[in-house]
Amino acid sequence: MEHYSQKQKDAISTLLRILIEKCRDDGFAYRQIAVILKVSSSTTVWRWFHGWAFPSQRHVIRIKKFLGIKK
Repeated sequence: MEHYSQKQKDAISTLLRILIEKCRDDGFAYRQIAVILKVSSSTTVWRWFHGWAFPSQRHVIRIKKFLGIKK
C-alpha cells in the first residue's frame, strides 16, 4: 500500500473526479475502466470512485494516460 501526503491525496482525488466525469459522459462501466486501466477488479474502481481507496502510483499513471494528461 502506498502512503500519500495530503497534497498527493488531493491531486489524486481531483484526477478521480475527472475520470468519473469522463466515465459518466462516455458511458463506461466499472468493469470497462478496470480492463482499460489493468486493474484486477471492477470493485477496485468502485472503491476509488467512492473514496474508499486510492489508486497505486502505477494506476495513477495509467489514469493520466487514459485522460490524456501529460504530467
